[in-house]
Amino acid sequence: MQKQNQDKPSFNLGILSKSLFILITINAASFANFSYFSMFIDLFISMLWSVSPFGEAKFGIPYALLNGVNIYLTFVCCFVANILVFPVMNFFLQVVNRYLLKWYHYKKAAIFVGRRTKAGAGENVKKYGFWGLMVFVSIPFPGTGVYAGTIASFLFGLDRRKAFFANAAGIFISCVIVWITTLAAMNGFKA
Repeated sequence: MQKQNQDKPSFNLGILSKSLFILITINAASFANFSYFSMFIDLFISMLWSVSPFGEAKFGIPYALLNGVNIYLTFVCCFVANILVFPVMNFFLQVVNRYLLKWYHYKKAAIFVGRRTKAGAGENVKKYGFWGLMVFVSIPFPGTGVYAGTIASFLFGLDRRKAFFANAAGIFISCVIVWITTLAAMNGFKA
């Protein structure tokens, strides 16, 4: 019995995992000193803001610029992140929404959001179609971004391709307005 135990190599997983944790922590701490890592984190957070229904690029762009991220990289990344909302929301509305409408609380919330969207974008999108949707999405105010634009295009039955381009153009205009306004404000505060 003792001979079998001597043949097997013995090592402690606890010591291995602790030493690995210490090694990773030391490397992460030394890597965090680089400004590129900090910029990457700030850019990632701004992209999360740009995808979020609570801020979109209206919050993502100022966040990145105020944290010192490159101005052109900020614009491109936040714009692309905000555009990616359209296909995800469109899939959600076309496929997932159908199944979730069976639940009372979801249906009640969906009707509330649909009514608010119709009230905000209704007449312009119904009357002007592509151009009305583009102008609605381009206004950089809360409740007028790509989420509301996608819901409006779904509710009014706009062609998906036209709705995508209207949302993309509106997002671009909104991003330009927010980008220029933030840069002007930052330069004004520096002076």
